[in-house]
Amino acid sequence: MSRQQDGPTSRKATLFCPTCGHAGPVDSEWQYRSAGIRTNIDCPECDSTVAVRRPDDSDADYPFTVAVRAWNRALLTPWIAWSDAVAATGSGETP
Repeated sequence: MSRQQDGPTSRKATLFCPTCGHAGPVDSEWQYRSAGIRTNIDCPECDSTVAVRRPDDSDADYPFTVAVRAWNRALLTPWIAWSDAVAATGSGETP
């Protein structure tokens, strides 16, 4: 028994741009741009970001990257605050 489709067929992996209405298969002309650990998918017509992809859990470097960034924030944030305070006082002494 065959099943007839009522509407137009569309591929399952189709991206739609909400800004300009462009639509196309995910493996076609969409622009992939790396942004840190994420990948932005941009519309080829208007350059709007349509989707943001993060690495999946099978990416071996992903947990390491997250850990390094957390340590950088934990160590650098107090240092930056201290150096800004020293610069604000105009002396080399601790405020």
